[in-house]
Amino acid sequence: MRAAVPLVPWAIEALRRQQTRQADERAAAGADWHDLDLVFPNNVGNPINTSTFRTRVFHPLMKAAKVPAIRFQDIRGTTATLLAFLSVDEAIIQKRLGHAAVQTTRRHYIHLMDDPRVREALERLQHALAAPVPPPTPTESGGA
Repeated sequence: MRAAVPLVPWAIEALRRQQTRQADERAAAGADWHDLDLVFPNNVGNPINTSTFRTRVFHPLMKAAKVPAIRFQDIRGTTATLLAFLSVDEAIIQKRLGHAAVQTTRRHYIHLMDDPRVREALERLQHALAAPVPPPTPTESGGA
């Protein structure tokens, strides 16, 4: 099933950069390229192996960002929880997740907002994301 997904401008720009990278990979692969109309194929146009993606891309990105490791599918729940924390209308969250009924969204994600520990964690996250990133210390930047 294909669904339209509204994107923020920086996501659109990232997809445009990916399109340029993919054109370069297509040219490099030449006759070996398999044009399957994928947004994120491997270097010859085939679907990316999910295990390879997790170990070579997803886990290193989490480590570089210094965030706790999660499963790839947890991004969906994290998105729903953050949208609920930001007081986004439940119907919008439901549509974003592709649920047939808002009750499904509420049962799986929005009820978490009633837990004071979840609310406190999200408030801490909001504060951390709003804080300026300090410059690296000499040991972090490789200096002595």
